[in-house]
Amino acid sequence: MNHQPPFFSTIKGITGEKIKNQLADWLSSPELGDLVTLFGGNWHALNTLALTEKAQRLAEFSVCWDYRKQQKQCSIGNEKARWLLQNSEQWDLQTEKRILKNCFSLGLKGSSQPAENYYDYVLVLGGIKSSCYYRTKYALELIKNGIISCSCVAFLGTERDITCSEQQGFNVPNLKGKTEFELLFNSAQLLNPAIKISEEKTVLASSVQGGYRIVKGQDNHNRFLFLNAPAQEPEKRKRANTADTYEFFAQTANMPPDMKLLLITTQIFVPYQQLTAVRLFSQLTGKPACIESVGFPNRWIEDASFMHQPVLYLQELRSALLAARDLTAYCFD
Repeated sequence: MNHQPPFFSTIKGITGEKIKNQLADWLSSPELGDLVTLFGGNWHALNTLALTEKAQRLAEFSVCWDYRKQQKQCSIGNEKARWLLQNSEQWDLQTEKRILKNCFSLGLKGSSQPAENYYDYVLVLGGIKSSCYYRTKYALELIKNGIISCSCVAFLGTERDITCSEQQGFNVPNLKGKTEFELLFNSAQLLNPAIKISEEKTVLASSVQGGYRIVKGQDNHNRFLFLNAPAQEPEKRKRANTADTYEFFAQTANMPPDMKLLLITTQIFVPYQQLTAVRLFSQLTGKPACIESVGFPNRWIEDASFMHQPVLYLQELRSALLAARDLTAYCFD
């Protein structure tokens, strides 16, 4: 199995200066330079810029990897999502391998294992149908196999409706659910029937407050927390976004600045999720957040060939560069 260390970990001795140095190293990496050069950018000029300006310019350059915008026609009905992207670029095999090799080195490909033995919370992030299942599976296996221990496993879900393409294109036996929250909750129950629910709280949405749900449970060894986060601005959007789910967790867990978090996601999203989480949780607590993010093994979704397309990796590299720009601006401006 191709394991790599957690991307951009901020667990040990984290300071603003360390974050700055980590960002500078990633944004100056030869693998990123090779991809910029491959797509016609002037890497030499970009690589001489100061960190904040470099992050901004790289984010601007990455518009060439915005395949979701370029492929508006690649949708099913009204659906437009990552997994519907098509590899429409006419690259030869050598170019495709070059792209994927660089993306592996940049933290988007392969799989990662936690560097620590203990975390206060393991956060399982919501996503598409298969992601909810496999992220839950990875979290529970890490604990069951004694690789990590934690105070609690928290599942961060929303009211996002599961789309037709997810129901049809992702074969997860016996997993049912109409929303992201339901898929996370049902995945945990399916994979660990020993979980017993001890407390539930549901608040319906109003014109001034988004609805939410909190479910607490435990098995013989661990505590579990299932969160259906509210939209913080229900007048603007019906369901919670990433920032809303993180804020709701921080409020529910009474999160102190030094709480150690392990985020479980899909490896292709690790750089974006990690950089975003460091910024948002640091904003919420007022101090650099102690966070690692890891992705489940790619071999679990090997049969989903559309999930391994070069355009998808470049799209998520763009997302990571946008997150790096935002983190740089927050930390150093």
